[in-house]
Amino acid sequence: MENANVTVPEGSEDAYNSSPVWDPMVEGEVQKAEVIELNHTEIELLPKESITLVAVVLPEDAIDRSVTWSSSDYYVAKVDENGVVRAAAVGSAVITATASNGVNATCLVTVKDDSGDVSSINLDSFPIMDIYNLEGILLRANADLEYWKTLPKGIYILHIGNRIYKMRR
Repeated sequence: MENANVTVPEGSEDAYNSSPVWDPMVEGEVQKAEVIELNHTEIELLPKESITLVAVVLPEDAIDRSVTWSSSDYYVAKVDENGVVRAAAVGSAVITATASNGVNATCLVTVKDDSGDVSSINLDSFPIMDIYNLEGILLRANADLEYWKTLPKGIYILHIGNRIYKMRR
């Protein structure tokens, strides 16, 4: 048990507070979590993408500011103990951050199909580009059109100038 109410007999406060086993005594009512605020309440991801949700427990003087994370559908979006959400499959899931007293906040995660929204541009006018796979791993920096033509058929992320394109090869 992380938190419990302990009644210390009158006159024993000094002995309690000097014990290395116990946390310092808090007198009166213990401040509990009242609200959890998340840095996102709705997000869209592609399969295998991830994002970190940050939970702020209020008030700031709440004695236990920890949260546990859960997903309404782990087949769609998984969440770890640090709030890192990883998209697994197309669909929607609700990620919930819950304080020890049951107060919670949610974020709707929609995982989109990654086969759509592919750009079509004329690469002949762009001599240099950075090419990434769909996991965001850099395949080649400062690649030219000849390198692009050697890649196997598939979908790639191209960083050209200050723009990013999702392209099918």
